[in-house]
Amino acid sequence: MGVYRDDKSKPYILECVRRAEKKILELDMDHEYSPIEGIASFVNKSLTLAYGDDCKQLKEGRVAAAQGISGTGSLRLGFQFLADWYPHKDVDVLTPNSTWPLHRGIVDSVGKKWSNYRYYDPNTKGLDFKGFLEDMKNAKNNSIVLLHVCAHNPTGVDPTPA
Repeated sequence: MGVYRDDKSKPYILECVRRAEKKILELDMDHEYSPIEGIASFVNKSLTLAYGDDCKQLKEGRVAAAQGISGTGSLRLGFQFLADWYPHKDVDVLTPNSTWPLHRGIVDSVGKKWSNYRYYDPNTKGLDFKGFLEDMKNAKNNSIVLLHVCAHNPTGVDPTPA
């Protein structure tokens, strides 16, 4: 479920998380709700991280973004947005095999169909790179693809630069 555990299966809290908690307490932050689109400074810094300081579209104000609560909440927002606004209505959402069943349920909940693409190879306990590429090449044009950008959950398998 995306948490770190120690050798005794107890939750392991990263030192950076402990420092962030301490900083929040020291700053005596209030408990106000964030704006509906999220905390502007967080959204802006996330966009800079994702697209880079020199991104022309960012500089021109042509990139829109919102902050979602958790991975699941963000997926729900994203898939609903795509269901409502993505112009290519006849495509499926490709999901990795394996992924959390809830991810496919979210796709169902917005009225889209999902299909698996090969990702995890149980024989090598690694990436099925050949199958992944084959499935991407065979996907319909303009397909929507769910990618876990790091620490593929639940397998933990990430592509390598090689």
